Amino acid sequence: MAIVVDTCSLVMIAKNYLPLDKDGQLYSFLEEAFSRKDLMLLDVILDESKRTSKGIAVEKMPFLKDKKLVIPTKDLFPCAPERSAT
Repeated sequence: MAIVVDTCSLVMIAKNYLPLDKDGQLYSFLEEAFSRKDLMLLDVILDESKRTSKGIAVEKMPFLKDKKLVIPTKDLFPCAPERSAT
């Protein structure tokens, strides 16, 4: 099962949990989960994360900027069907 991560969660992880992660286990877990696509990062969430709380999520987890991890939202929604001219 894959989970889409929201901006608030990324910011809270960066602010509250990563400072306590002295041995880097949480950071490694997150990096691997995003790489495996167990955790999904939408392009709109990444953009919002860059602007929220001075970009702390992206600053503390620079692997989020890896384009291979980011899922474009345009690929998630089907195109609207064309209407007939009747």
